[in-house]
Amino acid sequence: MKYLTSLLSLLLVVGITTSFSYPNADVPKQKVRTFINLLDYIGKDYPRAVQDGEIISEFEYNEMVNFSRQVADLHTELGKEIDQPSFTTLGNNIAKLQKVIAEKAPAEKVRHLTSGVREAILKLGLVKVTPRQWPDLANGKQVFEKRCQSCHGAAGLGDGPLAAGLNPPPTNFQESANADNMSPLQAYNTTRLGLEGTAMRAFSELSDQQVWDVAFYINALNYKREVPDSIQTTIMQALADTASLRSVSLYTNQQWKNLFRSQHIDPKQGMPVVRGLTEDPSSSSTLTKASALLEKSQNAYTKKNFPQARRFALDAYLDGVEPVESQIRASKPELVKQVETKMLAVRSAIQNRVDEQELATKIQLASLAIQEAQNLLDNQEYSFWVNFLLAASILLREGLEAFLIIMIILSVLRSMEASHAVKYVHGGWIAALLLGIVGWFVIQSLIGFSSLQRELMEAIGAGVAVVMLLYIGFWMHSKTHVAQWTRFIKERVHDLLSDQRIWGLALLSFIVVFREAFESIIFLSSISLKSAGGNAGIYLALIAVAMLITGIGYVFNRVTRNIPVRQLFRYSSLMLAVLAVILIGKGVRSLQEAGYIEIGSLPVNWNIPALGLYTTWPTILAQVAVLTIIGGLWYYSNHLARQLQSA
Repeated sequence: MKYLTSLLSLLLVVGITTSFSYPNADVPKQKVRTFINLLDYIGKDYPRAVQDGEIISEFEYNEMVNFSRQVADLHTELGKEIDQPSFTTLGNNIAKLQKVIAEKAPAEKVRHLTSGVREAILKLGLVKVTPRQWPDLANGKQVFEKRCQSCHGAAGLGDGPLAAGLNPPPTNFQESANADNMSPLQAYNTTRLGLEGTAMRAFSELSDQQVWDVAFYINALNYKREVPDSIQTTIMQALADTASLRSVSLYTNQQWKNLFRSQHIDPKQGMPVVRGLTEDPSSSSTLTKASALLEKSQNAYTKKNFPQARRFALDAYLDGVEPVESQIRASKPELVKQVETKMLAVRSAIQNRVDEQELATKIQLASLAIQEAQNLLDNQEYSFWVNFLLAASILLREGLEAFLIIMIILSVLRSMEASHAVKYVHGGWIAALLLGIVGWFVIQSLIGFSSLQRELMEAIGAGVAVVMLLYIGFWMHSKTHVAQWTRFIKERVHDLLSDQRIWGLALLSFIVVFREAFESIIFLSSISLKSAGGNAGIYLALIAVAMLITGIGYVFNRVTRNIPVRQLFRYSSLMLAVLAVILIGKGVRSLQEAGYIEIGSLPVNWNIPALGLYTTWPTILAQVAVLTIIGGLWYYSNHLARQLQSA
C-alpha cells in the first residue's frame, strides 16, 4: 500500500510542478529575451546601415555597433548564471559578429552569425518561444489599431500620425527587407521588451496572449492576398508536416519562402496561408489527405492495379486518420470505431477483389465518416471541465489494465513474503511511469513517430507481455496442486525467485505500464492541443485518477489478503490468462492497422476493443491459439502434478 501512496505523491508533485514551472526557472528570462531580440534586430536592420561595404546611415550603423556591444555584455552577464558549455562557446561567434560589423561586411554574413547564435540560444530552452494556443488574428488587429497604429500606420507602413517626429522612424512592416526577416517571436520580444534608443517602448500592460496575437498579426500584414480554395488545400497538405505552432512562431518569413520554393509552391500563394493560420493545419489536412488517398485507391482499383490500390487505402488510414485518431477519440470514441471499421472494410474489399461498384460504395461510406470526423475537429475546443473529464476517462481506460496486472503480481509476491522481488516490480512500473512523464514533455518528438512505428511498437509490447503473462500464469497454476505446493513451500526460500525471474517481473511491469503510458500521452497531448485554458484540467484528472486507483488498490489489497495463498495463485493465473487473450487481440489488431497482417473481416460485426475482440480471422485465430496454449499448459501442469502424487 505504501507504494501506491508513493505513486499518488509522485503524480501530485508532477501535476503541481508542471503547472507552474518552466525549464531553467532561475535564469532571468527578460535578459534572455533581450539577448534574442537584439540579435533579431541586428540581422533585420543591418542592411539599412551598410551596403557594398559603405555606411549608408551613420545613425543605423552606430546602432548596430551599440547593439552588438550589448549582445556581448549580455552574454557575459548570462554566462555567470547559465552553466552550459554550448552557451559559453557562443562568445566566439559574438566576437566575430562585432568584427564583421566593424569591417562593414555584407549583410548576409551578419545575418548568418545572428541567426546561428539565435538558434543556439533557442535550443537551450531558456524561455518559452511559443504562445499557449494558436493566435487570434482578429484580436491582434484590435491591439494593433489601439496600440501600434499611431506610429506604424493603419497598414503598417510606418506612416502613422506620430511617425513624422521620430528618429529612427517606425518600422515599415510591409517593406520587403523588414518583412522577410521578421518572425512572430521577434515581434513578440520587441513588443514585450521595447527597444532601447528608439521610440519603441515596452507594452508591459498587455497580456502575454495579446502580445502574441499582435505579433502574428504584424507578420501577416504583408500577406493578405486571396488564395483559391483548391490551391489553399494543396498548401495546407504541404504544411501538415512542418507548420507546428513552434515553427510558425520561430521561422522568419524568408525561411517560409525558401521552404515553399523547395516544395515547388509559389511563395506569393504560400505566405498568405501560413501567416493566416489560426489552428494546427495537421488535423484538417491529414483527414483531407485521407479522402484524397481513398480516391486514388479507387482509381488504381479501376485500372486493376490492386497492390497500388491497397497501398493507397493503407496510407489513407496510417497517414490520414491515425495521426488525429486520438483527438477524435477524446471527444467521440464511437466515431473512431466507425471510421476504423469503414476504412478496414475498404481494405478488405480490395483484398477480396470485389466489383468496382461495391468498392466505390465502401469508399463513399468511409469518406462520409471522415467528413464527420473533420466537422468534429473543426469545432473542437475544450473547457477546463471537458479537459478534466476526457483526460480522466482516458487515464482510467488505459491505466486499469496495467494496474490489474501489477496488483496481481504484487499480491502474489506479498503472500510469499518475497519483499526483495516486490522492489523490482515497483522499479519496473516506476521507470515506465517516469519515461511516460518525460514523453509528455517531448511529445512533439513522440508524435513525430510515424503511425506505422506507433502501431508496431504497441504490437511488439503486447506480444512480449503475452509471452510473459503466459509464463507467469503457468508458473502460478503449477503451484496450486498439493504435491507441487508442498515442494514449492520447501524450496521457495532458495529457488523462489531467481535473479532471472526477478528481472523478468521487473521487465513485465515496465512493459505493461509503458505500453499504456505511451498511448495515454498521445491521447492527452491531443486534448492539450484543443484546450482553451491550458492543461490544468489534465493535471487535475491525473491527480484524481491517481487517488481513485489508490483507493481501488487498497480494496484489492484487503480482499486478496484474506484469500488462501493457493487459491490466490489459482485466481491470479486465471486472470493473467484472460489478460493474455485480450492483449494478443489488441496486438494483432495493431499489426492489421499497420498493414503487416491482412484484415480478413468476418461477415458479422461485434467488435469489443476493451476485451481485444475483433471480428477478423487473424485476431480470432491469434486468441484461439493463445487459448490453446493456455489449455496445453494447464494440461501439462496437471499431468506433472499427477506424476508427483504417484511418485
